[in-house]
Amino acid sequence: MLHIIKDTKLGYQYSKNPFEIMSMETYVDLVVQQLERLPETMVIARLTGDGIGSDLLAPNGRDEKLSY
Repeated sequence: MLHIIKDTKLGYQYSKNPFEIMSMETYVDLVVQQLERLPETMVIARLTGDGIGSDLLAPNGRDEKLSY
């Protein structure tokens, strides 16, 4: 999922003109579709990452991820 971080080029653009980003539900659906295509023997090292909360402009639902 796209993270928009403060004090970055994308962060400045987003602050000036916010744009819609992918919802958590859409993101999860896409990840599931991609995982289903992988061989069962493939090891996945990481599915998600987090920016520092105070530096994150979007998405706002960091805690929402825990509900999945």
